[in-house]
Parts: sequence; structure tokens; C-alpha cells
Amino acid sequence: SAVTSATVAVSFTPSGDPRASAATTKNWLVVADFPITATVGGTIDFRTDSLSGRGLVTDSAIAATGLPVTGSALNIIQSTLAYGGPTLDTLAILRNAANLALARVRFVVQGESALVDSLLFRTTGDIAANALTNMRLIADLDSNGAAGTGEPVLASSLSIAGGLVRVLPGSGGVLPPGNRWWVMLADGADNATWGQAIQFRLDSADVFARGKTSGTRPVKLGPVSFSFRRFTIGGQAALAVAPGPSPPTARLQVGALAALQLTIGATTLEGARVDSLRVSATSGNSLSALVQQLALYRDSAGTGTVPTGPALATLNNPFAAGPSATFTGLNLNVAAGGSQTLLAVLTLTDRLRQGDTLGLTPATVYATGLLSTLPATVSLAGSSTLGSSSTSDEIGVDPDSLPRELEVR
Repeated sequence: SAVTSATVAVSFTPSGDPRASAATTKNWLVVADFPITATVGGTIDFRTDSLSGRGLVTDSAIAATGLPVTGSALNIIQSTLAYGGPTLDTLAILRNAANLALARVRFVVQGESALVDSLLFRTTGDIAANALTNMRLIADLDSNGAAGTGEPVLASSLSIAGGLVRVLPGSGGVLPPGNRWWVMLADGADNATWGQAIQFRLDSADVFARGKTSGTRPVKLGPVSFSFRRFTIGGQAALAVAPGPSPPTARLQVGALAALQLTIGATTLEGARVDSLRVSATSGNSLSALVQQLALYRDSAGTGTVPTGPALATLNNPFAAGPSATFTGLNLNVAAGGSQTLLAVLTLTDRLRQGDTLGLTPATVYATGLLSTLPATVSLAGSSTLGSSSTSDEIGVDPDSLPRELEVR
């Protein structure tokens, strides 16, 4: 029967077998459906005013006693589920970055608790599916967008298949009334390429939820589609210049001399092309008079000894204009995660004096990212002089070798 007014009396015959044997109990349940137009916040109660029947043997009328019986008042509520997230932005990341918050979802529940059965995230971008590992969905209890101690993992071992990530939170997917944050986390792998990107999106139609008690679907509020932060593989190539494995220790001498060994290493983010290297020299003697030539070699063996092959670059009279010299046009590639060992070799003149010292220090390295073509950042190892030489061998005449007499005839 339809209830069409605030107060209504309805008479109906119970369905099924209405007979009740002597000294037995029969239970009936009154069930009502509420239309979507029911007033939220209203109340309704059901009261049984009369119950009548006939005896199974005598067929005489029987009226129940103990009436009326009133049930508990029902409050009409509307369960709603709203969702959203942080302000959309773009973030450049390293390709092996950990705990990336690919999607931060904020749920707002009103009415009864909601049970989320499944979520379907959609992805756009050109990062390979296997470039994201350890993908999981957590309940972000402290709303900070990161995994914390004691925060439950709702789903793990997730992956991208056909641009989709299907998440089944299971029994942990209960959202009580109020605000709750869930976060999709993943780690980056080394096989992503500079400039590639990925972005997660959640559509309202892809959020499948129901009332935890009633089982009815809550009214969904919020945008039809919500996109989360866009991640790009970026940053700049980074190089570190450090002393080589076998720093030269030779004393100064006229001729070719290994003076400075250094290693240039690149991070796994991106390889770089070394374009130029500037070194500074120090000496108690005149550098322009002392140094005839400065050459730069690739020291592949890392021995710190003068190689026999051709030099990468050679500078004649390198310190004529001052205490620094620059090798240009090197075009030396350092692979991502790799390194190159170089050796600077001096050729000294016969102007070398007893007690002279000479040292070289890497001053500036200019390099360019192989993928990004952006200038690489370079860190130099300290300010100490590398490959400095000790006092030179004595150059002179042994007085004991001079004749003690000279006879002229």
C-alpha cells in the first residue's frame, strides 16, 4: 500500500500462511520503501492499532490484546559521498624517486558509513607501466600525503594495465561520516626517460560504493572527473668531480709530468656531455716560464700515469695570461650513473728551480644534459690542490766532482 499523507491508516492482509497454531508465536515484519523525494531530516513511526482474525476450529472472531504497539521512530537521512583532491599542479621528479603520491583522494561522507568496493583510476602520459613499482593505496590518517607509521594499506601490488589501475580496498574500504584521505603511492624505476610524464584521474562513475548498513548507493557529489598532480621525469643532470683513484705523486722534473687525476661522475638521473674544464695552477715560480704545455687525457685504466695515446686536448703555454687554463670542445660524454677518469699532464721547461712546487686544482666544469640539453649542475671536491708536487730534484754541479788543482802549461 502507498502512504500518501502525514498520517494514514492502512489495512492489509499478511502474505503467506496467516495461520498460527495454539500456543505458538508468529512474527510479521512491516517493510517500507522511501522514495528519493523523501524529506531529509524527517521522522516517521509505524503503529499497529489492531490485529484481528478467526479461530481455526470455531471460526469465531478473535481480537488481539496488548495493542497498540508502536515501533521505533525512523529518521530519514541521505547518505552522500563527495570526493576531490589537492590543487592540480605539475612536479618534476627523479626517475628513481620513492613514495610518489600519484593520487590524493579526499572523501567526505554524510549519513551512514560508506563501503568503497572498488576504484578505477585512469592514467595519461608516456611513462611505461613498469616504470612505477610498489604501487599501493593507503589510508592517510594524518592527511599529510605520505605513508606514515600505522597507516593501513588498503590495496597493494597494484599495476597499470591498459592505462587503468583497478583498486579493490576490501574490508578496509570503510569511510565513516566525516573527512578521510586516501593516497596512491608508488616508487619510480630507472627505466623512465627524461621528459616523460604521467597523471592519474578519477571519474565519479568509477567510484563504486554502498552504505555499510543499508547497502544502498550514496548520492555522489563533486566533479564528474578529477585529475591529480602531473609528474614529469625531469631535473638537471648532476656531475660530481672528485680526486681520481691514483693521484700522481711524482716529484717535479723537466719534461712530461702527470699532475692531476680526477673522476667526473654523473647521477642516474641523466648523462651529461662535458664541454669544458678549467683548472687553476699554483707555484712559487713563474707559471708562464715553468709550464710549456698542459694536456688532458682520458685515463681509462685509472693508473695516474701518462698515457701513450693522443690527448683529448692540448694547450701550449697555458698560463701565459694568468694562473688558470681552460680546455674547451672536449665533447666528453658521461653516461647516467657512470664516470670518466681524466689526467692532466704538464710539460715543464728547464726553468725549473730547486725547491719549486706546482699544483693543479679543478676550478670549473661546464656540462650539458644529454637528454634535457640543460646545463648540468657540478660539485667540485673541496678546495685542496690535487696532484701537487714536492720539492724538485736538485739541479746543479756536485762540488766533489770539481778538480782541486789547475795547472797551466
